[in-house]
Amino acid sequence: MSISGLAKNIEDKLAKKITSLTSRQVDFLQFIITRLTYKCNINILSHIKTITRVGFAEDDGFDFTSDTVFPLRVALMNNKRFIDDSKSLVGNIASVLTDGLSFREMGKSDDKSLHFAIGTKCSVHLDKTLFTPFGGYYNANCFQHIGYDLGWRYHVVRRLIDVPVLGWTLDHIHPFFPSSSNGYKEMGVRGSYTKWGIKFEAIAKTTVKFKRPSLRYDIVVDPRNFIDPRSVAKFSGYDFKLKASVKFK
Repeated sequence: MSISGLAKNIEDKLAKKITSLTSRQVDFLQFIITRLTYKCNINILSHIKTITRVGFAEDDGFDFTSDTVFPLRVALMNNKRFIDDSKSLVGNIASVLTDGLSFREMGKSDDKSLHFAIGTKCSVHLDKTLFTPFGGYYNANCFQHIGYDLGWRYHVVRRLIDVPVLGWTLDHIHPFFPSSSNGYKEMGVRGSYTKWGIKFEAIAKTTVKFKRPSLRYDIVVDPRNFIDPRSVAKFSGYDFKLKASVKFK
């Protein structure tokens, strides 16, 4: 399907109340639908009746109604690229704000991740943080997802995006937390702006040090047949000592 053909199909799906879209909105709508169609092998346009809301950015996504909610849910459940959040404790926690069933795209840790909410109303957006690698499990990038995608983008930027100057400023500020992209060693904030094809960026960050847990066992036998096993577990600078002794008469 050509870009012009895709744009026409999207336009036909828009609710009448959506009278205009910014170039940014058009771009991410086309990107999400193309990704679903060709990378995930899901013909999402065939499941969309009406696009009822278009967010301000790809991580805000779009809402839609559907006459084929059950077939769409089955298609996601049977798709090897998606994981059903309801199948695990971490998934249920990560999807606590999701209205309906939650399905996340799996992939490589440095990629983004499509996230569906399927219920009485449906939505899809593109999370900037992927924490569901291939294999059907969740990794520690979920902390970046909670802090950035949910905490910052959803609760702060999304709610204030229409405030003049402030909304634009917040949209260009990106907090980051220990994740696979920085070796779980950094946290801080990044400000970025692109103009005339040139990206301007400023970063303030700090290094986070975690000590790896280590376990050491020592067994000392003295001449009196006294066995003194000592177990010392070290974590993050704290020592937890367990001591036990057995004396043979």
